[in-house]
Amino acid sequence: MNRNNERLVTLGWSLGLLLFMLALWQWLPGLLGVPDFVLPNLGKVCDEAVRIWSSERLLWHAGITSLEVVVGFALGWRGRLSTRARVDRHCVPAMLRAGMQRDASNTGRPP
Repeated sequence: MNRNNERLVTLGWSLGLLLFMLALWQWLPGLLGVPDFVLPNLGKVCDEAVRIWSSERLLWHAGITSLEVVVGFALGWRGRLSTRARVDRHCVPAMLRAGMQRDASNTGRPP
C-alpha cells in the first residue's frame, strides 16, 4: 500500500509542476514584455499547432521526413561498410608494418 501512495504523491507533484510550468509559459512572457516572435505564450502555440495539424498536412510531412531519415541511415550504413572494407584492405597492413618497424626500433623502455 505504501508503494501506491508514493506513486500517487509522485504523480500529483508531477502534474502540479506541469500545470505550474504551463501557467508560467502562458502569462510570464507577456508580463515580462518578451516579444511574441521570441517566446509566444502557450495559447498562441496551441492555436498554431491546431492550424498546422488541420491545414498543413502535418502527418504527411512527418512521414516524408521519417522516410528521408531512414533512407539516409541506410545509405550511411552501406557507405560505412564499403569504407571499412577499403580501410581494412589498404590501411591496416600499412599500420601493422609501421607498428613492426616501431617495435624493432624500440629500446625496451616503456613510453
